[in-house]
Parts: sequence; C-alpha cells; structure tokens
Amino acid sequence: MTKLHDTDALSELECEALDHVQRLMSGSATLEAIEAAKLWQRLSPAHAEAIGLARHLWTSLGPLGREILAQDKALQSFQRRRPARLRPSRRALFGGAAAAAVVGYAALCPPFDLWPSLAELTADYRTGTGEQRQVMLANGLSVVLNTQTSITMHSANGERDRVELISGEAVISVEGNSQLDHVVRVADGRISFHDASINVRYADHVSCTITCLQGSVRVERLGAVVELGADQYVAFSDRGLSSAQPADADVATAWQKGLLIFHQTPLSEVIAEINRYRRGKIVLLNAALGRRTVNARFTVDGVDDIMVLAQREFGATVTSLPGGVVLLT
Repeated sequence: MTKLHDTDALSELECEALDHVQRLMSGSATLEAIEAAKLWQRLSPAHAEAIGLARHLWTSLGPLGREILAQDKALQSFQRRRPARLRPSRRALFGGAAAAAVVGYAALCPPFDLWPSLAELTADYRTGTGEQRQVMLANGLSVVLNTQTSITMHSANGERDRVELISGEAVISVEGNSQLDHVVRVADGRISFHDASINVRYADHVSCTITCLQGSVRVERLGAVVELGADQYVAFSDRGLSSAQPADADVATAWQKGLLIFHQTPLSEVIAEINRYRRGKIVLLNAALGRRTVNARFTVDGVDDIMVLAQREFGATVTSLPGGVVLLT
C-alpha cells in the first residue's frame, strides 16, 4: 500500500491524487476530468493506490474538513504549479449556495467533529477540548463533566431538574441523603435513582454506557429495563439495551485522575477516545491497523503519545496536516 510519509505535508503523488478526487467530487466534473483521472490512476500501481487512499480520505473528512485539507500549503503550492485549465476553482468547490448549505449542515452535524454542534453550543453547561468542570445543581446533584461534554436541564412530567446528557461523559452523584427521583436522559434512554453515583458516557452519539459507582440505578430504554448495583454497567445502542455486566469503576473514572486506561482495546477505539482530548482529529486510514489491540495508559495531556506507540509497535505511518489533523496509515 502507498504510505503517507512522516512529514508535515503530503507527497506530490498524494497531492495530485487529491487534486483529481477533488475535481471528481466537486459536483461539476467534466468528461475530460473523468478521463484524466482514469488515465492518471493507470500510470502505475502506486498511482492507483494513491487515488484510492485519496477517495477514502475525501469521504472521511466531510465538507469543511475537505476545505481545511484544500488549504494545506503543500497542496496549494502544487496546484499553483499545475496548468490553470486543470486547477479546480474555489467557486466550484465552495460556491455561495453550496457554502450556505454546508454551513447549515455543519451547525447540526459538524464534519470531522472539529467543533461542537448547535445542540452542544446551546447547552446549559459544557466543556471544551481537554477541559473538565464540576457543577452543583439543585436538589443535591453534583456533576463532573469530562472533556467535550454538554448537559442541559429540563423539567417534565413532574420530574425535578431532569438532566440531559447531550454528548460526552460525566459523573453524576447525589450529595447527601435524597428521596427525590433524579432522572438523567441520554437520547431515548432514561436513568433514574435516589441516592447513587454514576458515570455516563455518550461520546459518539451512537452508544451509551452507564456505570453504577455507588448505590443502585434503573435504566430504561424502549420498554426494556435493567437494574444496576455498584460496580456494574449497562450499554445501549441501535442494537438495544444490554444486560448488566461487571464494571471496573477505577478504569471508568480514570479520566478524573487525568488518565486514560486501555486493556486489549482496538486501536480504532483508542483513537476515537483520544480524539476527544486533543484539538483537531486523528484519522485512521487502515482498517487492519485499527483492529490491532492496545494495552496502555496515557495522561490526558499526553495523548499524542498514541502516534509514537502506533509507529513503534505497529509500524504505522503518521502524516500531519493543518488544523491538528493527523493521518494514521
């Protein structure tokens, strides 16, 4: 496979592949552009592999992530050296109507997760990348928010101060004895308790994990119910609500001590977690590499050590791009 080099810029071959893909994906590709791309990728196996990697990267980045990539100085410099008739115009790539549509899309679903969504920005409490924060709510609820976490408050159906975790991870605890019904909402799940401490994680907008640290909690979703005691967890996703499982509370809450601990965790999941603690994004472009398992611990202010580990242990290649974007192949 053609590897991206350990450098701050893409190689000329990779830039040229991205140039072809950018024109093909612009929505206004001409027959000439299509034929030129076909001829180019037939020049050698390296050309074919480079254009395949470029397609993968272009799809992964999303609209505004592509704009960041297009602003890479190496790519711009290379494009300036190409004949003017072969250069894609910024108007074609990012014209007025298209820009408005992309901005609207990006507010709801930020491409590449490079900034918070509209729901996160309008939350009652939120933390930025690498930030942690503790807030005291009414009726004895204490919430410790991990990085990139947003919560908002609701009152509905007679429930007092219902907490909604919009995204991220938090430890939610009852301070002192309370006989009130405390409710935490996550997507279409409902977590209720009187006197407990829980770690709730909803970092990918796909799956939610609830770990009971102290006391007992009740988790409900789409008619299914699971009761949890201390040192147990449950998860739900589009596959439904799981049964209660034993939990390691120290690992689940290691982030409060500034640590991330991984045991036999696929590299793809490690990178997804680490991306929450750093600005920009690490993009994994090798599925086989993503399946390699990791046993390691990182400090939250040293998460970029994952790149060193991936290079040393798995032979990965690292390429840095503008905006904190890193390609891992």
